[in-house]
Amino acid sequence: MNYCDFNIDSNLEQNCAFNGKIGYEELLIFNTYAFESVSFTDLQSGAFTFENPGNVVTSITPRTVPDTFDQPFSIAIVDARAVKFNGSSKSMNTGTTFNTTPKTLQFVIKNNGASVANAITKLKNGEFVVAAKRPGPYPTQDASAIPGVDDYNASMIELFGIESKMRVTACEQILSGDDADASYYGGWLVTMQCTELSDAIYYIDNATSSTGIEASNVETAWANLASLDWNHPEP
Repeated sequence: MNYCDFNIDSNLEQNCAFNGKIGYEELLIFNTYAFESVSFTDLQSGAFTFENPGNVVTSITPRTVPDTFDQPFSIAIVDARAVKFNGSSKSMNTGTTFNTTPKTLQFVIKNNGASVANAITKLKNGEFVVAAKRPGPYPTQDASAIPGVDDYNASMIELFGIESKMRVTACEQILSGDDADASYYGGWLVTMQCTELSDAIYYIDNATSSTGIEASNVETAWANLASLDWNHPEP
């Protein structure tokens, strides 16, 4: 990456048509090993081409493994608290050469079972890529009629751990106490973090409609991510 990559090449415009979505609705956690490659390309959908496409992933290739390999490709996380993924945030670190963005995702699993404890042990010691979906509803209007629909919907699925893998940096199990506000009582409070150069990296696959990226495309992209599975060699 060189200095010219940081010259501003798009407007910092207000988007008054759509309010920003706060927080996340669901996570997908992938083992780093799951991916063969991640392709950063210009996001194009028919006549719609983004002028600032460098932070959008449009294709993900699962790794090829033997038929006998039966490890789950991803796990889905839905926060047990009323305020989903409370404690998640981004900030900025001032660096000598580049300024970077520390990113934090936090969630609660209300389960003290043995299998969950085993999964937590693995989560605490692994490296991951995480996809996070913002809550809907998403705009369904024709993107050619309302400026900003394409760009807005393209930001509904965010990826963490592409430039620097996500790791668990804190994990707490509440075993006793009577604090009424401890909504994670009887479960696990997990904090995952990474530090990346990009402020945000998004995912939208190429299954987009002729009118641009609408609500159904966000749901389709998320469903496609959730259904990703290992490639197996030809028999």
